[in-house]
This record gives sequence, structure tokens and C-alpha cells, in this order.
Amino acid sequence: MRNLSLKTKLIASFLCVASLLAVVAGVNFYYTKSVDREYSDVTDRILPNVGVITTMRLAGLRISRLMPQVGMALGDGRVNEKAEADFKSLKEDYLEAKTTYLKTEWFAGEEAAFKEVDEAITNVLPHAEKLISIGRTGDRANAPAFLKYYESDFLPAYAKVQAAFDKLITFQDKIADENSQQAKDVGHTAVLVSSVLAVIGVLLAIGLGLFISASLGNDLARIVARVEAASTEVAAAAAQISTSSNELSESSTEQAAAIQETAASVDEVSAMIKKNSENAGRSQGASAESKAQAEAGERQVINVTESISAIAGANERIMRQVEEGNREISE
Repeated sequence: MRNLSLKTKLIASFLCVASLLAVVAGVNFYYTKSVDREYSDVTDRILPNVGVITTMRLAGLRISRLMPQVGMALGDGRVNEKAEADFKSLKEDYLEAKTTYLKTEWFAGEEAAFKEVDEAITNVLPHAEKLISIGRTGDRANAPAFLKYYESDFLPAYAKVQAAFDKLITFQDKIADENSQQAKDVGHTAVLVSSVLAVIGVLLAIGLGLFISASLGNDLARIVARVEAASTEVAAAAAQISTSSNELSESSTEQAAAIQETAASVDEVSAMIKKNSENAGRSQGASAESKAQAEAGERQVINVTESISAIAGANERIMRQVEEGNREISE
């Protein structure tokens, strides 16, 4: 770690803190989803099922209360038509609630509990229908038979319905309690884990703070040492520059003297050049005169050359005439 730069150390520290925060966020998200799932089972599955079960139980309870009303009307020698209509309506309510309940998602063991309820209701409905049929006669003579059947057959069958509903509702309450307890346990675990992670985060932050402080101190000490070394080097370089400046000044003085000597030499050379220029002017005049004489001599040479050429031509003609004369003589 000592060989790492300050920037790298800071980045590593921030990454550690960010990673810890990400872990805390992930844990909280996980436990929050777990709590939400447990409570969703209660709100989305158990409560609707309890509502449907309550509807079915109320239908059975009202049917049981209709039977005494039918018996009382029979004892008065009349027919309770309203009770008969209510029985049909309650029976339809039960069947509709049953259809809804069968479409819900059940917990393990819930199907067996509901099957017991449905069998009990299925068993009690024929007894209720028989009591309704006896009451429909409106004959007081049938009142004892109605009462006997009500007490010996209907009430025991309805007691089984009540027991089955109690068992099913107890099952639902147990599932709700278990899910609620699981949600509470998950919530407590989430709080505990978050607290532990928070403590770890605080300790890690303190450790990182101390580490960064120590690293900054060491880095600053190294920087100061480097600055001091650089200052020493700069001072030495300044001393060398000062020495070089003195030497340069002396050299400049010597060069100035040499330049003065050179200037004097240049003046002498200039005088010599001027004299040479004058001599060159005189030489140029003599050269011009010599050139004129040379041109005159050239013209004389040309004249002589032309004369020689004329003489050569005359000689050639004479030679041809001599040769022609010789040929004529020979012939």
C-alpha cells in the first residue's frame, strides 16, 4: 500500500465504502422483499379466503335459523313462504361462495379442511330441504314430526357444519399467525443485520479515516522532503549560474577588447582596400589602352590573312592553267 499513489488510495477507500453501502442496500432489499412476501400471503391469500369462508358460514347459519321459523309457522297452521324463498337464496349464496373459494390458491392442508366443510354442508342441505317440505304442508299435525326430525337429524348435521367451519377458520388463523410471525422474524433479522452492517460500516469508516490520515501524512512528508531537495538543487544551480555569469562577464570583457583590436585591424584593411581600389583604377585605364592596341593588331592580322587568302587563290588558278597547258602538250 505504501507504493500506491494518494489518488489510488482515495479511490480504493471510496470503493470500499461504496461496496459496503451496496451490501447494506442489498440486504435491506432482500429482507424487505421477504417481509412483503410474507404479508402478501396474509393480505392476498388468507384474508380473501377468510372472507369467502365467512360468507359460506353465514349462509349455513341463516339456513339453520330459518328452520325454527318454518316450524313455528307449521305450528300455527300456515306456510312460511318467505322462509322457503330465503332458503333458496342462501343455498345459492353458499354455492357461489364455494365456486369462488375453489378458484383461490390454497395452503398445504387447506383443501382437506375445506373438504370436510363441504361434506358437512352437503349433508345438512337435504335435511333442511326435508324440513322445508314438511313445513310446506301447513298441517299442524306434522309439527311433532317436524320437531323430531329437526332435533334428531338436522341439528346434529348442522353441528358438524359448525365444527368443520371452526376447524377451517382455525386453520386459516394458524396460517395467518405463522406468516405474520415469519414476517416479524424476517423484520427483526433485517434490523439486526442492518445494525451489524452499520456498526461494521462505522468501524470501517473510522479505520479508513485513520488510514487515509496516516497516508496523507506520509505522502505530505515525502512531498515536503522532495520540495526541500528540489530547493537545495535549485540553490546549487543558482550558485552555478552566478559563477557562470561572472565567468561570462570576464569573457565578455576580453571579447570586447578583442573586438576593439579587430576594429582597428578592419580600419587598416579598409585603408589597404582603398589603396588597392585606386591601383585597380589605374590598372583599368592601362587595360583599356592595351585592349585598343590589341584590337588594332587584330584588325591588321585579319587584313594580312585576307591578303594571304587572295594570293593562295591566285596561285591555285595559275596551277590549274599550268596543268591544262601540260595536258595539251602531251596530247
